[in-house]
Amino acid sequence: MPRWLAGVAWRDASGEAMWRADETTLLPGAPVKPGGTLTIDPQLPGAWWGQLNRSLDALAGQTTTRIATPDTVTITQARVTREITSTFGDLDTTLADWRPAHADLNWANVTGPTLGRHRRPARPRHWGGTTPASAGKPTAPV
Repeated sequence: MPRWLAGVAWRDASGEAMWRADETTLLPGAPVKPGGTLTIDPQLPGAWWGQLNRSLDALAGQTTTRIATPDTVTITQARVTREITSTFGDLDTTLADWRPAHADLNWANVTGPTLGRHRRPARPRHWGGTTPASAGKPTAPV
């Protein structure tokens, strides 16, 4: 398991992007798919998927004071409500369950079933950025 050593975050001069870099010890193994987009089934065994799910569950069980800020706009209840109701009309969009989530989980950042321990911002449970499937649709079934 890699160890987290240090991290730094900054906003670019225009204010349009926020950056974060984390320094960790070396991860073992190679990425599932360098470049991130699957074009063939990576043939990952069921045990691998099970461990990935356990790792994400362990991450979700942690605590953080950080809130996700994709594109430098903080995710808030008001923002979620505005985005959903602008498309689907008047719905109850209450989010009561916020948990740490991996902000950049994709095939290029997955080397195996154990995820690095980094400081993760809280996002609504089931936020789309917490699954490698969101990083690109493979041409072969996965």
